[in-house]
Amino acid sequence: MSPRIIHIGALCAALLASGAAFLYLHPFGSESVVYERIASIPAAPTLPPSPLMTYPDPDTYQQFVFAARAEAVVDITCEDAYATVLIYPRDVDYRKNPTGAKHNIAYLCEEKGDTALSIDLHGKPFTVGETYYIVRAHQGSGEWYNPY
Repeated sequence: MSPRIIHIGALCAALLASGAAFLYLHPFGSESVVYERIASIPAAPTLPPSPLMTYPDPDTYQQFVFAARAEAVVDITCEDAYATVLIYPRDVDYRKNPTGAKHNIAYLCEEKGDTALSIDLHGKPFTVGETYYIVRAHQGSGEWYNPY
């Protein structure tokens, strides 16, 4: 026999033996357990609660039942550049869904103090017989604040 065939035979025998040893130590269907060191991961930062959640409950605001009238008269207090009037359906909590207002307009305060404001409701998405509440608030150059 030639030395070349012996070398090839020895190589094949070595490969078969190492393959058999691998399969013996790692049989199919078994799970390998790998231990690795895991660095401690800091907890995700928590967001502060929305400032809206500190505002009064919707039930504390003036309510009305829409009766297809064309306007509503709302008393406002001008303490800043604008007086904001928002009208929400009774079943919408403005603190959780601030965009759910059927009416949301900031009116320019020409002078400080109390005044009555006539709001045109014609063409607004109000439903006859549904109850709504009115949130009035002060507003400067940013978001409205101190609802009443």
